Amino acid sequence: MNKHELFLILPEIVIGSMALVILLASAFLTKSKGMSTYYLSVLTLFATIGAILYIYNANNVTIFSGTFVIDGVANMLKLTLCGLALVVFIYARDYLQDKDLANGEYFTLSLFSILGGMVLSSSANFLTLYLGLELLALPIYALLAFYKANSKCAEAAMKYFIMGAIGSGLLLYGISLLYGVTGTLEFGSITSNLVIGAATPKLALYFAMAFIIAGVSFKLGIVPFQMWVPDVYEGAITNLAAFIGTVTKVGAFALAYRVFADVLLRLNFEWQSLLLLLGIASVALGSIVGIVQNNLKRMLAYSTIAHFGFVILGFSVVAQAGFLTVTFYTLAYVIMLLGAFGVILALSYKGAEIELIKDFRGLAFNSPWLATLMAVFMLSMAGIPPTVGFYAKFLVIKDLLTAGHTEIAVAALLCSVMAAFYYLRVIKVMFFLKPQEITVNYGEILSNWPGNMLLSANGGMILGLGMFPGPFIYLCEQALK
Repeated sequence: MNKHELFLILPEIVIGSMALVILLASAFLTKSKGMSTYYLSVLTLFATIGAILYIYNANNVTIFSGTFVIDGVANMLKLTLCGLALVVFIYARDYLQDKDLANGEYFTLSLFSILGGMVLSSSANFLTLYLGLELLALPIYALLAFYKANSKCAEAAMKYFIMGAIGSGLLLYGISLLYGVTGTLEFGSITSNLVIGAATPKLALYFAMAFIIAGVSFKLGIVPFQMWVPDVYEGAITNLAAFIGTVTKVGAFALAYRVFADVLLRLNFEWQSLLLLLGIASVALGSIVGIVQNNLKRMLAYSTIAHFGFVILGFSVVAQAGFLTVTFYTLAYVIMLLGAFGVILALSYKGAEIELIKDFRGLAFNSPWLATLMAVFMLSMAGIPPTVGFYAKFLVIKDLLTAGHTEIAVAALLCSVMAAFYYLRVIKVMFFLKPQEITVNYGEILSNWPGNMLLSANGGMILGLGMFPGPFIYLCEQALK
């Protein structure tokens, strides 16, 4: 290890060391000064973003004996992870204070989870990849059980822990089989050795691919490993559900990207059919089962399953279309989901817990601003123009048609039309039903002005990126180069 290598991992050093500082500082802060750790955490994320931008020109550099890579995708995903977490923290400022969760342990665990996602984004070796994956997931298990006032939190933590352990086990077994076939854990060496021929044990290679794809599917929460997603979203407190639905999903995307782009791309036609099957099954299940949900967070969980089904469909045709579509879709979706949870967090304040769809009844009469923003997020998730959700789905459908998968493209389009029902139902409840008894003081919502400004910007991004996607696509293209 030399000074140059330490310089290139400056973002990881900043966030890791500050997480320990926050944990230590919390031991000496009184309860009345609990928000100090909140502001320290926000400052840490700003500093980490600054460190990422500072080393941004260092591209395609492999360090630590080929285990850690700094490239455009890694830098972009790290910026996304820190940016999403920062917005979640700002959205949840009043919510955390109200639930008495603004303490050092909570923020330390959150920052370590982000650090895991950053390590995962830069992994160039299966050891680094697995280390980052576990560092991303393990703090979430503890965070889910952190809020003891709700018994569902402990249940969600246990389900997530068990399912996560199974997913990690499948992935680890697939990695061990791949190591047995290729004799190495380094991505570049594996790719050069993956030539299916007489000397390559095909059966072991296919089993390795199957187990690795199963592990990736667990982390993405797609069929047939989607059973944990609705329970975790419903059981988690709202700010943590937002964190899981955005930050950890970007981490899961980083896992999928490194596996499919850096390891298995040469075997694309060996796993393309499997991904097509998993993708369309996820789109269908998420679109159909979401219709009968009355809990908004649970509905958003099935929405996540359906949308990441689209991501997997995009991954299935990367040999023909490249990785631009899946990258654009993932980033667009987490921005949409972040906004939806931002509205829920704005309303879930001062003792009110807004979770059911009926809780939004008549919201347009009490808070037209929040209702309009929520409508924008729902329309984007439904894929209705001129939102970014429409353009993201259009890119996936176009790539499927270009690759010759017409039946899959038509089926995905029909499922998307069915899913529009439960998004439009939220809009109907907000705008066309009379309000129930008011349980939220809408005037107090205005107190979190940074969150309100970001929420408005969030809605503006959905419309802006939908009408003018060119700059965003250009940034994704530059990162992928």
